[in-house]
Amino acid sequence: MKVGEFEVDVERKKIKNMHLSVYPPEGRVHLSVPEHMTDWDISTFLFSKLGWIRKQFKEIKSQPRQTEREFVTGESHYLFGNRYLLQIIPDMHPGITLTTNFMEMHESKKQTRAERAAMLFSYYRNELNTELEKMMTRWLPIVCPDMEGIRWEIDMVLRRWGQCYQSQKRVVFSLLLARVPRRCIEYVVVHELTHFHVREHDDNFTHLLDTHLPDWRARRQELDNIIALALPEK
Repeated sequence: MKVGEFEVDVERKKIKNMHLSVYPPEGRVHLSVPEHMTDWDISTFLFSKLGWIRKQFKEIKSQPRQTEREFVTGESHYLFGNRYLLQIIPDMHPGITLTTNFMEMHESKKQTRAERAAMLFSYYRNELNTELEKMMTRWLPIVCPDMEGIRWEIDMVLRRWGQCYQSQKRVVFSLLLARVPRRCIEYVVVHELTHFHVREHDDNFTHLLDTHLPDWRARRQELDNIIALALPEK
């Protein structure tokens, strides 16, 4: 449901009162309402709270994000929700390898910050591509069994976790997903595929998510609690 400049996720539940929330890191707006409430009553309530929503959204956007990475030894980096300490290692064979606690970046010569960032993002893209390939192969026949030709890609500057383009039969995923747990990535995959059937986040959309991924709310909450590190421009 739309209110002002915001898209609101409205969820009908067996509750007595409405609960309105604005979640970090992107300022997603969610409203839980009693099952009996009409769309008119919901719209009226949301418009009465538009000023509050804008205030919360502004505060979230003004919060400091994780400090910009310098790509030096001892710095923390994440892959699929796991934290690793970066180690820069001189080596004739450049590349990135993982141990239990460390992300080892092997470089044949001392690299600049931008060069190290490019190496890590390339590694992220390859790792995320492998995971998405498996998840899309699994979920496409389940969520979109009658649709052919759906394509997907990874974008390093996408400001959402994912974006569905129905008319193009295309899904775009953020490279930042490489940093979050696999169960959260799977939620984003199912969420975006569901948009091929329902454009809005309405009751039909929620019903389909409930059918395919019953614990999607817990996965979404986990994703909402992740403070994403913004990627530099290409």
